[in-house]
Amino acid sequence: MLARLVYLNLLGVGVCLVFVPFIDNPAIPAGFALGWFLSSIATWFTYVRERRADGQAAEKTVQNILSGFIVRFVLAIVALLIAARAPEKFHVLATGLGLLMPTVTTVIVGVIQAKDSTIDNNEAKGGTMEQQ
Repeated sequence: MLARLVYLNLLGVGVCLVFVPFIDNPAIPAGFALGWFLSSIATWFTYVRERRADGQAAEKTVQNILSGFIVRFVLAIVALLIAARAPEKFHVLATGLGLLMPTVTTVIVGVIQAKDSTIDNNEAKGGTMEQQ
């Protein structure tokens, strides 16, 4: 799932950057891509820390998860500060919306994977969802 999320997030950032030369106000897609990219890095870091926490003591697991969220918070502040310092290059509101995109992507991929696994489980049992 992590590989799919990284791929989709980088694809979204690339799509945003493709629109920069074709839009009258290029700060909007640039800001969106900035927020999306930095939040994607934070999401990746959080997942890596959570994966390392498997099999460790509860205190170490909590510390790994909290450090991932601290990195996410710091990168969000950095993205918004970059956008605020250079409003001609990055739109602040678009940057804030871009910061939300990895979360949206994670939810969408999770729902699709859960639906696929439910369908696979039902087919393995010998029936469809309507029959059960």
